[in-house]
Order: sequence, then C-alpha cells, then structure tokens
Amino acid sequence: MSDALLQLLQTSRDPSEKAAVIAETILDELPEATALAARRCIVLHWFDLPVVKALLQDILLTESQIRETYDQLISLPFIESLTWGLTFQDLTREELLKQYTVKRPELLRFAASLAAPVYETRKADDAAAGETLFCYIVAGDSQASRILFNQLLTQAIDQKDWQRGENILQLQEEAEQLPFVEPLPLFEQDWIMRGLIHTVHGKLETAISDYSKAIEINPNNTIAFISLGIIYAEQQLYEKALSEYNSALRIDPSIFQAYIYRGIIYTKQEHYTKALLDFEHALQFSPRSIFALRNKCLVLCRLGQYEEAEAIYKEILRLDPIVFTVGHSPNFLAQLNPPSKQKAEQEDIALLPLVDLSHGSTFAQTNPSSAYQQLREQRATEGNKEEGNKESATPSNWGTVTPFPPVLQAREPLPKNGVKKWKNTSRYKWTILIAASLVLLISLAGALSYVPSSIRGTSTRPLVTASMNPSFTSTPMPSTPGSTSRPMSGSTHVSASTPTSTPVATAESKLTPTTAPLATPLVVLTPTPSPTLTQTLRVPFTDGTSGVSTQYPYSGTVQVTISGKGQAASTKLSDAFYIYTDSSGNLLIPPEHASCWVMYINSQPTDNFVSTPPYESSHSYTFTMTAPGGPLSFGVCDGVTTNNTGSFRVTVTQD
Repeated sequence: MSDALLQLLQTSRDPSEKAAVIAETILDELPEATALAARRCIVLHWFDLPVVKALLQDILLTESQIRETYDQLISLPFIESLTWGLTFQDLTREELLKQYTVKRPELLRFAASLAAPVYETRKADDAAAGETLFCYIVAGDSQASRILFNQLLTQAIDQKDWQRGENILQLQEEAEQLPFVEPLPLFEQDWIMRGLIHTVHGKLETAISDYSKAIEINPNNTIAFISLGIIYAEQQLYEKALSEYNSALRIDPSIFQAYIYRGIIYTKQEHYTKALLDFEHALQFSPRSIFALRNKCLVLCRLGQYEEAEAIYKEILRLDPIVFTVGHSPNFLAQLNPPSKQKAEQEDIALLPLVDLSHGSTFAQTNPSSAYQQLREQRATEGNKEEGNKESATPSNWGTVTPFPPVLQAREPLPKNGVKKWKNTSRYKWTILIAASLVLLISLAGALSYVPSSIRGTSTRPLVTASMNPSFTSTPMPSTPGSTSRPMSGSTHVSASTPTSTPVATAESKLTPTTAPLATPLVVLTPTPSPTLTQTLRVPFTDGTSGVSTQYPYSGTVQVTISGKGQAASTKLSDAFYIYTDSSGNLLIPPEHASCWVMYINSQPTDNFVSTPPYESSHSYTFTMTAPGGPLSFGVCDGVTTNNTGSFRVTVTQD
C-alpha cells in the first residue's frame, strides 16, 4: 500500500469514503475498458453482461473481449453477485455516486442513456422496468420517462400492488435527488396516482402535497378535492374536510360521493338534519347506493324516525339480500318498532356503523381496491370464524356505486377473471350429479341400442327411439354460467338414414312395442345446429381495467359491437378506441388512440386482439377478434376511477 493511499485512508473518517478511496485506487490499475465499464456502472443499481455490452458499444471490442471485461468486473472486491446480475457494494456505490455527480455528471448521464434501452427490452420483469425508469430520468429523457412512469403506476394500482407502486416512487425520488437531474414533468393524473399510493402507505402529508399539485394543474379536478377531504377526515380535521367536499360540489353538484362523505362528517358532528339532506341528495344521483342508504337509515334512527328507517332497511335488503347477514342482528326490524326504540337507539351504531374515520377506513370507501379494503376483509373473515359463519358470500353487481360499504367487509372479492364463484357448494355438487346422470343415461341408451349379430333373430322387441328417453333430444342444453364450454346441441346419436316404412316417433309416443326387422337402425336423431351465442353487457367507466365479464365462455372467432363514450382521462372524453376531446371539451383533430383511458379487453390493450379501426364520430364500432377461451372481460384502462363517468354497451356474438 502506497504512502499516499495510506494517508488518504487515515484522513477519511467515514467508512463510505474509505471504500470509495480503495475502489478508485483499484480502478486506476485496471485495463482501460474494464475501468470505464465499472465507472459507467456506478449509476446503476444492478447490471449484467448485456448491460455491460451496451455500456461499451462506443468502444471497438470483440465479444470475447467484452466477456473478459465482464469476468474482471465479477472478480473486483467491491462488486457483489446477485441472482440476476452484479451490483456495487452499497457503501462504495453511495460515495462514488456522490463524487461523480459533482465531478463527472456527464459520464453518469451518458451511461444511463446507453443502459436504458437494454433494460426496456425486459420491461416485463419488475426490476428491469424500475431500472428502465430510473435510467430514463437520469438521462434526461422526459418523454420516455413520463410515459413509462404513468404505465408502471397504473399497472401497480390495477394489480393492487402497493409496494411496487411505492418502489416506483422511490426510484423517481432517488433519480431526482442527483444534482444534475431535472424533475420529472408530471400531469394531474400522475399526481393523483402518487397521492393514492402515498395515502395507502400512511404518508398523508405527502399525499396532501400530491393532490394539491393536481389541483394546481387543473383547479376543476373533483377527485383531488374529494381525496383531500378524505385525508382531512382521517386526521379528524372535519372543517377542512367539509371545505374540500364543498369545493368538489361547487365544481360538479352531481358528485354523489361528496354528499355521502359530507353527510358522514355532519353525522359525527350530530348535525343529523344536514346529514339526512346530504344522503338524500346522494341517492338522487345514485339511487342504488347501499352506502348512502345505510347511512341514511342510521341518521333516521338518530332522529327517531323509525318507520322511515325500517322502510330504508327493507329497500337495502331488496337491493342486496345478504348485506346484513354478517355481524348484524337478525332482529333489527323488530328493534326499530316503537316498543323497542330505546334498545334501537342504544344499538343502532353497532348495527349500522358509520364509516370509521380512523386511519385507512374512509380512504377505502373511495378506493375499493385499496389495501385498507383487504385489511377489513381479513378482519371480517376472522370475525366470521369466531361467529361460526363458515360460508362467505359473493358480491352482487352494484352498477356504478363507487363507495365500498363497510357492511360488506366479510365478502370475498371477485376473482381476477371476473367469473363469480359458486355461492352454494351443495348446489354445485347437485349440478355435477345431474350432469353425470345425463351422461350415464345417454351411455345406457346407446348400449341398449346395440344388438350383437349373434343374437339377431325373428324375435319381437321394442324399437328404441328418441321418444322413449327424454334425454335424447335435439333441443340445445343451456350452459351453466361460468362453465368452460359452449352449450351442447343435442345428444350423442347414430348417423343413419330413416327408412320410409318406419313412422317418425314424437315426444308424446307411448312405450308400445313395435315389430320391426332387427337390421333397422335403432336410434334416429337429427342434429340441430349450435345456436348463436350472444350476450350484451353494460360496462361503466367506474369499473376500471377489470371491467365486466361475459356470463358465457368464448373461444375462436367472435364478433363484438361496442358503443358509448365517457370520461376517464381527467375531463377528456373517450370512446372505445380514441380520446376525442381535450380537457376543455374541444374536439381533438385528429383523435388520439391512447395506450390507456380507452377500452381494455381481458385487462389488456385492444391492440392485442384487434387492429385499431378508423375513428367513428358515432362512437360505435364492430369488429371480429379471436377469443382465447373462457369469459371475456371489457373495461376501461384507468387506475383512479372515482371521477369517471359514462359507459360502454358491448354485444358479443358467436355463431
């Protein structure tokens, strides 16, 4: 060890500084290409052979020389091996990066621009996708980084992968902390998604800043005002929350969620008359909102209007019969009767609890896909086990209701493919038993119809025809919803021509023995062509990317007709394939075929299934596509759906 190096190590007090001194000394002694590759890798969190090859593309090296360089990097004492590549030791990278951002920022920026395209080719991998975003931001490619940032956040929110969303935000912040890096330019939708992720992770002050930035870009963004109100309600800053809800309602008086949340705060403040008025306003715009009805029922109890509360309770059960089956008294109606008013007043909170304004609860009402919903479902499931409630219910289709009612905590979420699970295991078993019985009858009839030649003679025996066995019918059997095959047409039959001397049997024919030569075909059935399988769906923009699924499975070529329009990208209007107005409502010329905020099929872009058709001002499109098998789902690509409006009408047909 030289005296100069020893002196540097003695003067360096910080361990990271000592590690950087040793690393630089070693790099100075390496071959030029190896030292350059190592220094360019400093900006990266991890790298492998293809990345190193890209970092050295401006140097004339053979494949074997590049491989030799990579092997030399592996042998360095400050390089650690990962299962997917290599990385600098943490202390060494931290100090070298700090020094290079001041002394050699262009080297870091250039290295990031070389590496980004290599990572992007493996964007399906989360680690590569995150590193792609980091490199584009460091390289100063604002357009590529902003598009990728939006895509990654949207995917994380759609998949409810909140940790992945937080990792993306951390990579953005780490890149922007480098002195030579310009902040990523974000749109209002990006700030909304940032606020959503920060709220889930309990970073409420940061979320407030995010939503405020969205309002700075678009002062008419109602979802930002409502989200701020929810956060202030979490913090029990009720007056601030009321102010935000009022701002949202001034912009759009039809936002029923704002009425509900404002009514909840009024109820907390015991302003029951104001709360009742707000819940009634909400129901004017969303008559089927269980959330609004439930809270209205509670307020009526508080006001002593028990008959009206009983009527609302019955309406809730009519809309959703299982809404009070978990954790609620079955004698609630009796408790609303005048002889039991005092008891009802004591128990109405337990029976119809308000939205809990403790951390996480009200946020989950606006964002049904949040982590708080999952936590509530877990707690409700644990409560069900204690109460011996072993059978979980499946949510029904609530249409465009946005708030997620707390009284549905114990329900199972829908499967990702949109197909509802069986509500009753015994019914499922009976269905299987009936299907097996039909198959057995068909097989038995087929066996009876076969007569070996060794026993043929002149004996008289009944002629087995379709009329003798009701299961032999040419009428198509309807498929069971959620099944994986199309409806069957008729039963198995023996193809043969019908002799003119044999009368045609009818469904009313009696089982009378008929004399006929044994050589006569015994089973005569005419197959009926498969019926056309058609289903029409209404797909609200508020249902997001997962959307609505067909009841029947489809495989092969299908025809799809879709019409309708709505608002998903802020205040812009879009149809199935195009965004056709700007935020002010002006027509875009030409309309924009966007990667998001338009129709998705099976949670994927339509480009994966059909070529984009020309824009139609009627917003109606008909096309054919190849169904992959199973139910088809139709939705709208959007990570934040609470401010969406409009719907699609989708008709799927298969001959």
